[in-house]
Amino acid sequence: MPYCTNCGASVQEGSIFCEMCGFKQILDGKNVSSNLNTSPSYSKTPIFVSDRKHRVRRTSTVPRSHYRRKSMKPVFAAFLFITIMLVAFGGVFGIIYFFSTHNPTYEYLGELPSAMIEKDKIGDYVFIQLENSVGSISLTTDSSLDSAFQGHIQVWGLGDATLSNANRFETSTIDNYTTITFSSSWYDSATNPYTYELELLISEALNLELSIVTSTGDLYIDLWNETLEMFKISTSTGSQYISMDNIIIGGGANPSLLCSVGEINLDLTNISYLLPSNTWTIDSSTGAVNVEIVQTNLDINISTTRTFDIDTSLGDITVDIFLSEDYSCRAVVDTSLGSVNLPGNGEEYTSANYGSVIWVFQFNLDTSIGDIYFHHES
Repeated sequence: MPYCTNCGASVQEGSIFCEMCGFKQILDGKNVSSNLNTSPSYSKTPIFVSDRKHRVRRTSTVPRSHYRRKSMKPVFAAFLFITIMLVAFGGVFGIIYFFSTHNPTYEYLGELPSAMIEKDKIGDYVFIQLENSVGSISLTTDSSLDSAFQGHIQVWGLGDATLSNANRFETSTIDNYTTITFSSSWYDSATNPYTYELELLISEALNLELSIVTSTGDLYIDLWNETLEMFKISTSTGSQYISMDNIIIGGGANPSLLCSVGEINLDLTNISYLLPSNTWTIDSSTGAVNVEIVQTNLDINISTTRTFDIDTSLGDITVDIFLSEDYSCRAVVDTSLGSVNLPGNGEEYTSANYGSVIWVFQFNLDTSIGDIYFHHES
C-alpha cells in the first residue's frame, strides 16, 4: 500500500490527495507515493488549520513551537503591563509613605539666650566654625556692636524637643585665640529633633578664620573692615550670598566657596591681599555663579596676581568687574553647550593695559551646560 510523502499515512491507490493531511499525491499524472514511498517518512513538520473538515496545509519549515510562542505575546505583554503598573503604584505609595513618616513638621520653640564675648575678652585671632544641617546662617560685621561677638539662635523642635535641650554656641579663649563653634549634630536618635537659624554679629577689625558648612539652608555673609586668615564655605542645598568691603586677605587664605545645589553670589569691594598671589576657588555643581568686583584702592603689595577659578556644571557664570587703571585683567573661558559673551566676542579677553601694569586679575571660567557673561570696565 502506498504512503503519503508528506505525513506518512496510508493512502488508497490512485488517490490524488491524502485524506489525513490533504497533500497532493499525483505529480505529472503519476502516483508518486506508490513508486517512491513504501514506508512512512517525512522531513518537514506540517502546520494545520484547526478545522478538521477543511484540513488545509500551510507549507512552512518553521517549527510549531515558534507559532505557539507568538500566540503567547499578548498574554506576556498584558502581564508585563500589569507588573509595571503595580511597581509604579507601589513606588508612588512608598514615596508618600516615606515622606509622611520621615519628613515631620517642626514647631517653632523660640530663641535661645544670646551668646556674647566682650571686646576685652576676645583674642587676637578668632576662629569661627559653624555646621548647621537644616537652617540658614547669617554672619555680619556690626560697627555699632558693644561686644566683640553676639550669637542668636532660633530653634524649631520635633515631638518632645524642648528649648532647654537645644544645641548652643560654644566659646573659649586660650592663649589669645578665641574659638566660636556650633554644631547641629544630634546623636541620641535617628532623627534630629531640632533645626536652627543662626545669626552671628561681630565687631570690626578682627582677625578671622571662618569655616562654615550648611546642608539645607542659605548662607548670608556681610563683612567689612576685617582680616581673613581662612575662608572656607560649603553648602549642599542652599545658596550663598557673600559681600565683602575693605577686607584684608591674610597670608594663609586662599578662599574656597563650594555649593552643590544653589547659587553663589559674591560681591567684593576694595579687597587687599598680604601675599603676592592668591586663588579664589568657586565651584557650583547645579547653580549659577554671580561675581561682582570693584577695585579702586591700590593693593598693599607691589606686585599681585589675583586668580578666580570659577566652575559650574549646570549654571551660568556672570562676572562684572570695575577696575581702576592701575589694574589689568584677563579672562579665559570654556563652555561645552553654552554661549560666551566676552568683550571682543572671543573665548579669551585681555584688557588694553594687560602686561603694562603690575596688578592683575586672572579669571578662569568653565561651565558644562551654561552661558558665560564677562563685563569689564575701567
